[in-house]
Amino acid sequence: ELAALTSGALLSNQSASVKWSLPPSNVVKVNVDTGFVLAQRKACSRVIIHDADGQILGACSRLTM
Repeated sequence: ELAALTSGALLSNQSASVKWSLPPSNVVKVNVDTGFVLAQRKACSRVIIHDADGQILGACSRLTM
């Protein structure tokens, strides 16, 4: 079910392209992304944490039904 929610079946209404950038030194960047399928009452949330070198410090995803 998580694969179905994250496979691109969800459409975004964003039309602008946004480029991700590294955070300043001694700072971490936390990116959060979420999507949902209203008809199925399901949502998927993802979190990833990067440091100033671009290293992934932590990541998780959660399917909510």
